[in-house]
Amino acid sequence: MSTPLPPLQSLKAFLLAAEHESFKLAATELHLTPSAISHQIKGLEDTLGLELFRRQNRQIKLTPAGQMYKNIVEKALNELSSGTDRLKRQFSQNVLRARIPPMIASDFIIPNLSEFQQHNPNIELRLETSLKWANPERDDLDVILYFGTEPSHTDVSYEKVTSLSATPVMSPALQDSENLQLQTLTQHRLIHSSVVSDGWKRFFSAFDEDYQPQNTDLWLDSYTSILQSCTEGHGITLGLLPLLKLRLDRGELIRPIEEVLELPEALYLVYRKDKRLTPAIKTFSTWIKGMLQNLTHESV
Repeated sequence: MSTPLPPLQSLKAFLLAAEHESFKLAATELHLTPSAISHQIKGLEDTLGLELFRRQNRQIKLTPAGQMYKNIVEKALNELSSGTDRLKRQFSQNVLRARIPPMIASDFIIPNLSEFQQHNPNIELRLETSLKWANPERDDLDVILYFGTEPSHTDVSYEKVTSLSATPVMSPALQDSENLQLQTLTQHRLIHSSVVSDGWKRFFSAFDEDYQPQNTDLWLDSYTSILQSCTEGHGITLGLLPLLKLRLDRGELIRPIEEVLELPEALYLVYRKDKRLTPAIKTFSTWIKGMLQNLTHESV
């Protein structure tokens, strides 16, 4: 017959007392009196038949048994907390966790988030930003907006949101009296993505132009940082169309040449293969697709 489990409240009191080495500080955090904490700890010790703390001169120190039990309780409560969170995410109709590329989040999601929440007050949206591939099941995600080639993973379902193309963009401050041409782009500093390190090489090769990176070129690992550096006039970079339409319309960036390279990469919405698309997932996905696909229907 298994040993009866101590009350959860006593375990929380024990863990806080162990962390603070003080009944008084644990009591403050739990909004109880020190005597109440002491009583709970004494009851826990009686239940276990073990001394968890040494009490001396109004100070407490964990015994070896207490230290071992602290590790056990800490691990158990952390697992209970994270497991409860996973349970809520998986079975709640209105909690939605999504991973979005940082640039999409800053240019589209965040500026329109208040409107989305106003129309969907019952959806609890939890966003994280990253370009890295994630497995929705393993990483506890409901939706991933993925930048890359068509997913080959068999354990996910996905749909294509929009194709992408690349074209040089720069700050209007870099524009001079002479019109730039493809062949003269390298007279300016080019800004590279260390994530897609062959971007400029692919672009020049598509138009039968040789290219070698220069010592003066700038390499950055974040597309958001790349766009910021470009906007501030630090060089010319490859902009993704149609994603830069709003920045181009506002005049923050300009296209110095007309050449455009169609990319094998695209944007995809990725879901768990075996999970039914809840109303919250459908609503969020429709919202994302509406914002991004509308860009392709307008001239850039």
